[in-house]
Amino acid sequence: MPEKILLFHAEQMTIQKIRKLAENKKIRTICVAPEEYHRSLGDLAGIPSRAVPGENEILPDTSLMVFCNISEKHLNKLLFEFRTKGISIDYKAVLTETNRYWTVGRLYPELVRERKKYKENESGMNVSKKE
Repeated sequence: MPEKILLFHAEQMTIQKIRKLAENKKIRTICVAPEEYHRSLGDLAGIPSRAVPGENEILPDTSLMVFCNISEKHLNKLLFEFRTKGISIDYKAVLTETNRYWTVGRLYPELVRERKKYKENESGMNVSKKE
């Protein structure tokens, strides 16, 4: 499968910047329309995968990006370029064997939960460092 980036709920200017960076690396950028959110991430990336919806699906109301089959080298370069060029995407994920069957409505709450847990752990570490 060729390298691809799936974009959900991103602003047009951000999409254009990401597309330009991705095209330089021969990476295809796919902007997923809300009417396609019911499809599996794998299916959206071009891997036939039947969607397995989650129990509490929540559609993203903020920008989300899924890296599909991106080499480690390209992933590191893209993330560096996003930081240096001020390109902001609220949530980023990598397509895996597990989440390829998920819809974005199943992925999004998982990313929100992971971020919350990370921030809680990070703040707990800061408190223990001060003591």
